[in-house]
Amino acid sequence: MYTKLKDYISGLTLDFDSIPEERKHSLQDIANFITKDLNEKGVVKLNFICTHNSRRSHLAQIWTQTAAFQFEIDGVETYSGGTEATAFNPRAVASIERAGFDIKNPGGDNPRIGVRFNDEADPMICFSRT
Repeated sequence: MYTKLKDYISGLTLDFDSIPEERKHSLQDIANFITKDLNEKGVVKLNFICTHNSRRSHLAQIWTQTAAFQFEIDGVETYSGGTEATAFNPRAVASIERAGFDIKNPGGDNPRIGVRFNDEADPMICFSRT
């Protein structure tokens, strides 16, 4: 994992104690469901959906795939989509770049942006789609 990104994630994990207990229980329920599916099928495909497929679903896709790598959880595949296609928001792209991801942006109206957390992994290809 890129050093800057690893440092960024390490800083985030320091805040785990600030997550309210009620939220931790909800997240644990989701984690249990995913773990059960992963154990039964060997793979879990997580599709994150938001309205414009420009920020939230992309961030969820990228951070979930990165967390699976960070915590050595094999068999996790992440995707994003929306109810309408726009483009991956440039401010969201800039935020993941600041966190330490490697970004390859070919430009255009709805570019297929390559996002990597290390040089060995295939890039996640992020673009807006329904």
